[in-house]
Amino acid sequence: MKNFSQKFKLIVVFFAFSVAISFSQSSEKVITAVKVNVPPEIDGNFQGDVWADIPGDSSFLQLDPVPGAEPAFKTVVKVVYTESDLYLLFICYDDDTGKLVAREMKYDGFTSGDDNVKLIIDTFGDRRNAYWLATNPLSVKNDALAAGKNFTDFNEDWNMIWDVKSRIYENYWCAEFRIPFASLKFPEKEEQVWGINFMRGIQRLNQDVIWSGAAANGSLFDMTRAGKLIGIKGVRRGNPTYVVPFVNAGLQDINSDKDSKFKLGLDVKYGISDAFTLDLTANTDFAQVEADVNEINLSRFPLFLPEKREFFLEGNKFFSFDLADGNSAYYSRTIGIDRGEGVPILGGFKLTGSTGKLELGILDVQTDGTSRKSSTNYLVSRAKYNVFGNSYAGVIFSNVQSKDGVNRLAGADVQLNFNDFLGDKNLVITTKYAGNFDNSGLSNKTAGLFSIDYPNDEISAEIGFGYTGENFNPATGFVFRNGLNQWSVYGSYSPRVNSEWFRRIGFTPINIDYFQRPGGEVVSYEYNFTPLSVTFSSNDMISLMYSREFDHPDYDFAIFKNTIIPAGEYYGNRFGAYLASNYARDIYGNGSISYGDFYGGKRFEAETEITTSLSKYFGVSLSYRYNGISINGSELHTNEVLSRIKYTMSVDMATFLLVQWNNEINQLNFNFKINYKPSPGSDIYLVVNKLFDTESGLVSRDLVIILKIAWMFII
Repeated sequence: MKNFSQKFKLIVVFFAFSVAISFSQSSEKVITAVKVNVPPEIDGNFQGDVWADIPGDSSFLQLDPVPGAEPAFKTVVKVVYTESDLYLLFICYDDDTGKLVAREMKYDGFTSGDDNVKLIIDTFGDRRNAYWLATNPLSVKNDALAAGKNFTDFNEDWNMIWDVKSRIYENYWCAEFRIPFASLKFPEKEEQVWGINFMRGIQRLNQDVIWSGAAANGSLFDMTRAGKLIGIKGVRRGNPTYVVPFVNAGLQDINSDKDSKFKLGLDVKYGISDAFTLDLTANTDFAQVEADVNEINLSRFPLFLPEKREFFLEGNKFFSFDLADGNSAYYSRTIGIDRGEGVPILGGFKLTGSTGKLELGILDVQTDGTSRKSSTNYLVSRAKYNVFGNSYAGVIFSNVQSKDGVNRLAGADVQLNFNDFLGDKNLVITTKYAGNFDNSGLSNKTAGLFSIDYPNDEISAEIGFGYTGENFNPATGFVFRNGLNQWSVYGSYSPRVNSEWFRRIGFTPINIDYFQRPGGEVVSYEYNFTPLSVTFSSNDMISLMYSREFDHPDYDFAIFKNTIIPAGEYYGNRFGAYLASNYARDIYGNGSISYGDFYGGKRFEAETEITTSLSKYFGVSLSYRYNGISINGSELHTNEVLSRIKYTMSVDMATFLLVQWNNEINQLNFNFKINYKPSPGSDIYLVVNKLFDTESGLVSRDLVIILKIAWMFII
């Protein structure tokens, strides 16, 4: 406890130092929205429209590869509005539009691989929360909620009601956006002043150009470097209610037990004010959600699986409270999922929004009882208060309650963000502390961390300390392991070269994670060294890696095919390489290989993922992972195959097929989905899940077929 008290004093000293840092903001760029009586037609053609009389801004500069340099082609942006909608026009000049990279049509598709335009809008001016929209020359719609410092919290699974239309011409392509004010949250003021920024990607030149903040340490997601949108007066968001009733029906044949399925449910989104939105769900259903990827686990720790359910995805990052060693005080998959199996959700609500300097989120969900788990109520609340312009102080509280008992968590965190440290550098100082309470009678249930991060273009560094109490176990969280202190140090040097052959050459001399028990016993450490990392002028890259590892499991544990790793001390060395190609290519991908020691034996690992867009309609990705392990006199060989195939008929209709197999569970899993969007916010899904056993040939197993219709009504 004495050691922690000393560390806490150091934290206070660092806070005092960071608060004492004085910083001045550079002059901001400004663009004015012009009110029009006749709105432009969203057709990708600005000629002869109201746009002709609207002044444009073409002051874009390179963000990459040469920050601040003149772009290869001119880009113009214009903004107008009516009482109900905001309109934006991008005119992207190009000497040879026949060379545009345009392949993606799927909603929320991978726009960064194509020529693209993106915009980000910070309606409350807090410089930490924004709306992100993007499109390409094929009119794809991609939207997200951006939060936190730079790219840290990015929720691309959030969907907004908006329109866009792009069109390609002889020496330019353009994109027109229409954003209803009803789709945005903003202050109730007579005159709006919003943070805004625009970016264009010119893929065949590997060039990104940005309107504001063309600095080496800048990015589109850094709202502290964004400009201002002014001129919007006398508009009101209103409080529309989005009602989405749904029905799904289907058949299932699981373990030769045939049954029919029918379910009715309701989702409601209500803007209770200009700042806050209330989401309600009843008899919640996730039939359309893609199946989890079955990974072979070769470690002694549980796998962290991503959230895919829409109700939890929207605003999920806001509730996050990450701690040391990959642990987290909030992990949404603890709600409605038990040991990989779905638990029925009876209903719930979610309140999210911000007003002034305060951000607030409250989530409450009630699950039904199952044969293994009692009916349970989950409550999670999170609040953040803006301090020092782009920093925050926050709290989190959760309560999980059932007839079996109660588990509560309370925590607080502070993050100080500076983007002009030592002139124009980024500096992030973070501290977090949490504790959980239950009826177990055990002590030592707290966890915390402190870190100083210097994430910059040429030099990036971070130091951190964290600890997890032996009995820290929040029912809404995820804990890899308990009872450890973690020390971490990271430093890399990656200067821009921008020569004929090379864009960037770098190396990482130090990347250490060191774990010990509070008494000083070392449990594990990993030292990673990257002697060379090269990004070529083609935007392909290669990295060489070396790691020195130590692990001391105090219990036997099993890996692939029930192979036992005995408790003991294990030292090892690993060597590897990583390659990645430019994703603007028709065929692109990445791959890695490594070889070294593995718990007293040897391990060779190879992993690759290749993606191709055969046309704007059809795309395929294939990933493969192999491990060859010699250990305890045994030879182990793991194989994991995963493929995603998509066929996009239009921006409103697409089909998806996920195929996966590995030689641990020996099952071939097909997850097929057709999605049609008849109108904004409405969806029709046909989902087919088919399973085959492959242990002894190809044996047909489970089959599930579901049709789901969800229709949005705006009241």
